[in-house]
Amino acid sequence: MAVGITLAEGAIYDWGTLYMREVMAASPFMAGAGYAIFALSMAAGRFGGDIVRARFTAPAIVRGCAFATGVGLVLLVNAPSVAVACLALALMGGGVSLVFPIAVTAVAARSGSSAAANLAGLTLAVMTSLLIAPPAIGFLGHSFGLAAALLSTLPFVILTGLLAGQARAEPDAPGLSSTAERA
Repeated sequence: MAVGITLAEGAIYDWGTLYMREVMAASPFMAGAGYAIFALSMAAGRFGGDIVRARFTAPAIVRGCAFATGVGLVLLVNAPSVAVACLALALMGGGVSLVFPIAVTAVAARSGSSAAANLAGLTLAVMTSLLIAPPAIGFLGHSFGLAAALLSTLPFVILTGLLAGQARAEPDAPGLSSTAERA
């Protein structure tokens, strides 16, 4: 579930500023500002995450995040101006902000393997996607253009939305104590 959003997040980390400079013809200042807007929006989403979690279920938040990321991505590659591209980056930053923290909560609460093993598996999957995304986007960008390369992450973002039900934390099996009590 978290890998799809992470691919889009990693694409912006590694290629967002270049996209702003090369495709959007943004000045160096505005290209950096676009990246900063993305990062600040993501930080604001994470800082406000507890408020959002108090009002909505985890699957609903993940679906909303996937929707915001997808809309932001499409808006970014179709932006008619640098200002609209910055708005798209803000939307994407907010969209990517809560999926990983929710995924951590969900896998830590799963029964079966230990919380540590579950979290290690999630971290391995997410970090692998962060390592694969930059060269893949670079290859696609060289072959088809950077806009198409960034847009190639959209199916994975959609997959995150479709897998949002996995964000539900499964309680331990009946008769087992909580993870904290077992430790």
